[in-house]
Amino acid sequence: MSSFNDNYRFFSFVSLGILVLFLSTTTDVLANEVEEVLATNKHVWSVIKSQNSLIEGKVKINESSKPKN
Repeated sequence: MSSFNDNYRFFSFVSLGILVLFLSTTTDVLANEVEEVLATNKHVWSVIKSQNSLIEGKVKINESSKPKN
């Protein structure tokens, strides 16, 4: 009976350890996804702001970039 209890405790601890490892890995993956989404969101907003400034005429044209006639 003692070996049964020892095996039960061992497998309980192993199962708990695997569960904790799985949950910690899952949170790391979710954190990385959130960082990627935030980076993409910042990029999208910067594109939107630059397009708005083009529409409003706030962008100055560099004279040296115009084609020469």
